[in-house]
Amino acid sequence: ASVMPRTPGRELPVLTIATAAGQGSSEMAQDDTAFTYVTPPITESFTYRVSLGPATSREYRVDALPYPNVESIGLSYQYPSWSGLEAREEPDGGDVYGPEGTRVRLRVRVDKPTREAALTMGDGSRVALTPATGESSGRVFETSLTLTQDGSYRVAVVDDDGLANDRSTEYFIRLMDDAPPDVRIARPAGDQRVTPLAEVAVEARADDDHGVSGLELVYAVRGQNERVVPIGSGGRSVTGHHLLYLEDLDVKPGDFVSFYA
Repeated sequence: ASVMPRTPGRELPVLTIATAAGQGSSEMAQDDTAFTYVTPPITESFTYRVSLGPATSREYRVDALPYPNVESIGLSYQYPSWSGLEAREEPDGGDVYGPEGTRVRLRVRVDKPTREAALTMGDGSRVALTPATGESSGRVFETSLTLTQDGSYRVAVVDDDGLANDRSTEYFIRLMDDAPPDVRIARPAGDQRVTPLAEVAVEARADDDHGVSGLELVYAVRGQNERVVPIGSGGRSVTGHHLLYLEDLDVKPGDFVSFYA
């Protein structure tokens, strides 16, 4: 607003605004004590000056301050040992998935220097983000979470100009179900009738969504105590083989050998 003496019949002052794309001028409005001009919502920085007849003010500058935004979220997964899953890096992520007990380190990068950063969880709690080790730019923050239940989070930041990202993206936290393993005998396809001197090849397969820590063949002769033979481990799918020498089992006609994996 410019305060100028009111002189009957004098023209209105003109406001000239210059941006990177060019400039434009418009007369200012007059009220009882001043001349005013209200700009549209500011989307870029600009300079302006006011002129009235031959008189022109100095040039002033208005800087448009951008709101802070999250550039990227890096996720580092450390899975529980029972899951059989190896550690994993996701350099540009957001949504978090893992079995219960997974520890996730979040590394958040924002696009301008920031004085305060935190995770706002779906239940209303807040987890503070601390400046990343070795970072002095005020743009990289980190924290760790241990997955215990489904939820969500947003990254809330306040930059050095006091502006906040009030409409930040919501990311989900989802626990992966730990389904039981699927175990089956692939060979032989069913019951067999063999001689006491036969060799029986047994093949078993196990599949699990997280990983198989051990696959074992269990067999017994004539209902005697069971014998256990490890035949494979490691990975989400494991196939194991074992050869049963019936002669070594001291079986007689009419005996039976039962087995499972």
